[in-house]
Amino acid sequence: MHFKFRIILASISLFTLIQSDRVTAASYEGFLPKKITEVKAFLNKHPSFDGRNIKIAILDSGVDPGAPGLSTTSEGLPKVIDILDATGSGDVDTSVIGTPNEDAQVEGLSGRRLQLDPAWIEPNQLIHLGVVNGFDLFPDNVVDNYKKHARDQMLETNKIYLDQTQKALETLATEKPDYHAKKKDLEDRLELLNRMEESYDAPSPVYDCVLLKMRRDWRVVIDTNQDGDLRNEDLLEDYSIKQRYSHFGAETLTNFAVHVYNDGDLLSIIIPSSAHGTHVAGIIGANYPESPGRNGIAPGAQIISIKIGDTRLDGMETGIALQRALRMVKELGCDLINMSYGEPTSTPNKGWFIEQVNELIHEHGVTFVASAGNAGPALSTTGAPGGTTSSILAVGAYIHESMMAIQYGMAHTSQNNLYTWSSRGPTADGDLGVNFCAPGGAIAPVPSSSQVPAMQMNGTSMASPYACGAIGLILSGLKSESKPYSPYGIRMALEETAQIQGHLDSFSQGHGLIQVNEAFENLQSTSESRSNIGFEINNTNQSSERGIYLRENTPSITTHKLRIQPLFTKATKAHTKAIFENWAVLDCEASWVSFPDSVLINQKGGRVNVTINSKMLTPGAHSTFIKGKDQFNGRTLFKIPVHAIIPSSLAGIGKTEWKKKLHLQPGEVQRVFLKPPSWAKWAEMRIQSNSSESNDRLVLHTTQLLQSQRFNRAEWKRYIPARSLSNYQASVPVHGNPMMEWTFASYWSNQSSIKLNIEIKFKGLGGLQRMYVMGSALIPISANIQGVHDTIELQPQGSLTEVEFSLLPCDASIQRSSDPRDILVNDQELHRLDLFYKWENTQAGSLNVHWDALAEVLYDSSYSSLLWKVEGPNGRVLTYDDAWSHPIKINKGTHRINLTIWHAYKELLEPFKKLPLNLSLPLSQSIPIKLVTTLSAANG
Repeated sequence: MHFKFRIILASISLFTLIQSDRVTAASYEGFLPKKITEVKAFLNKHPSFDGRNIKIAILDSGVDPGAPGLSTTSEGLPKVIDILDATGSGDVDTSVIGTPNEDAQVEGLSGRRLQLDPAWIEPNQLIHLGVVNGFDLFPDNVVDNYKKHARDQMLETNKIYLDQTQKALETLATEKPDYHAKKKDLEDRLELLNRMEESYDAPSPVYDCVLLKMRRDWRVVIDTNQDGDLRNEDLLEDYSIKQRYSHFGAETLTNFAVHVYNDGDLLSIIIPSSAHGTHVAGIIGANYPESPGRNGIAPGAQIISIKIGDTRLDGMETGIALQRALRMVKELGCDLINMSYGEPTSTPNKGWFIEQVNELIHEHGVTFVASAGNAGPALSTTGAPGGTTSSILAVGAYIHESMMAIQYGMAHTSQNNLYTWSSRGPTADGDLGVNFCAPGGAIAPVPSSSQVPAMQMNGTSMASPYACGAIGLILSGLKSESKPYSPYGIRMALEETAQIQGHLDSFSQGHGLIQVNEAFENLQSTSESRSNIGFEINNTNQSSERGIYLRENTPSITTHKLRIQPLFTKATKAHTKAIFENWAVLDCEASWVSFPDSVLINQKGGRVNVTINSKMLTPGAHSTFIKGKDQFNGRTLFKIPVHAIIPSSLAGIGKTEWKKKLHLQPGEVQRVFLKPPSWAKWAEMRIQSNSSESNDRLVLHTTQLLQSQRFNRAEWKRYIPARSLSNYQASVPVHGNPMMEWTFASYWSNQSSIKLNIEIKFKGLGGLQRMYVMGSALIPISANIQGVHDTIELQPQGSLTEVEFSLLPCDASIQRSSDPRDILVNDQELHRLDLFYKWENTQAGSLNVHWDALAEVLYDSSYSSLLWKVEGPNGRVLTYDDAWSHPIKINKGTHRINLTIWHAYKELLEPFKKLPLNLSLPLSQSIPIKLVTTLSAANG
């Protein structure tokens, strides 16, 4: 989640795979449950509807085609049919042209003489040359493994020299005239050899790359063993042609595929940036012909791997990678997308990427499935794009007792539940946030570089591919029966047939646990005209909110004007739209919601006025739906989500205190909502409990939703061992006024109940600002601070720790991107703005780099986000980074920064040509700030 908020959305634990012949059917169910979602029953009934004829795009960290279970489909077809890198992190410049001599040799860019196979050489053959450092390609775990392997080899060799030198020293004849000189020489050698053991850090391998045009296709050969002899290397082509790949040797165990662009001037070497994408692929569709119990959900489906996790950014997704990925999905004609990535967003359902997604779904009929997020258990913590975008299906992470026993080794399992950390809805603009849930943990294959065949991972990252594979089964069946469908019909069938888990609320599970067989039967009986129509909800009272979410309001009676707008697929004819008319009968179980009996909807939509009487509600979180049902067959057409948050009352002097006793059953979540005073800056919380179960944990999570801010801007979360709760105290940051949720959750794996005595008291200082700005004129800053309802002893301190300055670009250029991947879903070509900055650094240290206008935005950005790099005095790239910049270490000398921003419209990039860069450098020694109580003392 972004610590670079990397919601690669999974926490990982290694699992030593049990031998297949010793695993029972019950154990396989624990690997990846299939009974509870009707997957097993569906495949028993329809064995050929196992994902056949379905292409699933996996937007992730990349997939290793050599991982177990990812070789072929259930029909023997290639499982991974294409592998693409949308990030550019594996790009190699191969624009240098070389000519082989009569011995089929050419000088490589590494300086090595490269020996080619004469059979590859055609008359007047020109070849393209490139070179790349392995450490620039490899993820961290591969770099670590390579360095360990190299160090082990060095130590083995070094030991031989150490033994030889030590023996020579011990046997050195003292009577020889040069004894002292030889003795010193041998002692120096020993010291040097010992120092080498301590300080050795293996250099990066350097790989020559050669591209040859053979007949119509480009061929690629890489000197993976760095010996210059390319005749023993694999001759590859674009992976999509023959699904061939190679590897970088035993010291890395790393497989790679290639693609060639720009008529041989650009080589893309694709290596997964983590194990995450391969694990996701295994859940979706792994196929084990010898052990079918270990299969993924849709073993007949074919997979297209699109890497969006940039290796240079430790696996973080970038805006340009996301844009390229969507275009690739369109070009390759994919049926489904799975994306187990995401970030918090300040603006749900809006942004440049969301517009591209909507076009892909509405115009091209692709069904998009994504993870809801791992930021729970508080409400309104779903991430973008999955949990905040109307057109995407967001999946929460469910855990079943079979998973607990096999994946976690629990002798005594807990109640079936949602994982405690699974993100909860609703979104800040009132949508449900989580559409449904699916098993969120699995034992599945990982890349060969992981050095194990499979791992256990959990997260909504695992729930999303489970749901995606399940939808793949449904689409496989519909295609086989030539039954028309659309993303709208798929969504409604899944939501209508999901199994409600009675002990979970809709914020957590959405519409319930996905049920494959029932959803398929629902779609079989749905008319073609109905399957091609969807609906979107807009609350016109609150701009374009997608539901009713009363969070900050005091209990009252409010009326909301909603618009229900039909959505038609691209194939829907104009006449069909013109005659469309549907009387929807409205229904809701909640007595505090009032609405008309029905609404007439045509092509231009329909309007409904809804009245909410929140005075009828008790303190807590309340949620319901207004269902619009077809007047003839009673089927649900749309649902209007309605949520209301009612605060508990504060007591004490000035209404600042809240106290209560809570009793949490294992895995239970309880929420309290409090309205902080406007002056509150923090809250003192005290918890007392007699719980002593050493392995049980309590999750404390507070959130406040600030206007146009990401939810994590005002959250506080702690995982507390139950044995530490005898007298737990904490000071929790508070923003005055916005509703504050206090979530107390017994962790999903807890075995015992937890009894809590809780006291919360809001505190603050009147007149205290969160930021003070001091100019350079040494004019004192005054702050009139006083305690509110309390006497507070202050011991203020302050110091200046860093200096910040701004730079304007020394050069800027806008041009149409030459990269063939830089085309939008709607066929527009992208332009790129390159900004160049230069500064002289006078001392080594740490540097912070940021552009305020573009900082910390991705899915909510109006642009394709940004990517930048820093070059040191010698021209070497020191680092790459994105909108979430991190401190970098620099030395003295001239440094250069190159920032790139992409957009379809050149004129919208023009205003950024003078975008200032903000740099902050730590002071070598902090400067104390003088804090006094009178102005005269400040001037004294």
